[in-house]
Amino acid sequence: MSDATELDRAIEVFVRGFACTRSRTYPYLAERVGGGWVLRDALRRDPIKYRREEWVGRGLAPADLVRLAEQHARGRYALCVVRADGEDPAPIRDAYRELGFRLGGAEPFLQHRLADLPDPDRSIEVERVDTPDQAERLLAAGGPRLPKQAFAEDGQFRQYQAVLDGEPVGWVASVEVPAPDRPSSWCSQMFVVPTHRRRGIGRALLARMLRDDRDRGLRRSVLSASQAGAYLYPTVGYERLGELLNYTAIRRAHPRVDGLQRS
Repeated sequence: MSDATELDRAIEVFVRGFACTRSRTYPYLAERVGGGWVLRDALRRDPIKYRREEWVGRGLAPADLVRLAEQHARGRYALCVVRADGEDPAPIRDAYRELGFRLGGAEPFLQHRLADLPDPDRSIEVERVDTPDQAERLLAAGGPRLPKQAFAEDGQFRQYQAVLDGEPVGWVASVEVPAPDRPSSWCSQMFVVPTHRRRGIGRALLARMLRDDRDRGLRRSVLSASQAGAYLYPTVGYERLGELLNYTAIRRAHPRVDGLQRS
């Protein structure tokens, strides 16, 4: 499989998995539009309630991705541009600046092939959150509110937490994404409480999650990382594929994009 095809399939895991995590309060969909993807709310009666859309593109000319968003967005939107490793970032950065967009952040984009897995650390208690009582403790500790599907044994969403003295001190989720080539997962919301970092908790959470992924027949885990997390993930076997560049419109008049005037 070519690197480009590998990256495209990882992007599909990202958009479908991310859409699932945003669907806790209202359906958030991943849809193909033109040569890109859009992540957005399902149709609403009140357009004021629409959350910001995310328009995702790789290999599209910047003006083409902006044109897609301008023609099809229902309201506010941001751009998520995927740059492959080895691709010069300067032309991308310059083109979006010229079109009136500001770079809000860059996140390393990684994949685990679920072949060589880290050994579990049995000194750290990691459990799957599959009861309402566990979910309440997680929420009280500052963790995410879980969807009902998190409690289903064979559900798409699996939440894990590391526990110390009965209290959650770290958490991560795996979102299964069906795919024709190989079922995969999106690794979501990895977090360790600041006072408990550098103790191997993040590594223990990932080791448990990745083993369960493989045991369920999955073939790949995909994630985007913070700059700090980018140092952790390669230690458990994640490989960098590229970078997610997040752009938002600058609050000023924007240039025309082939006849389309931004307001």
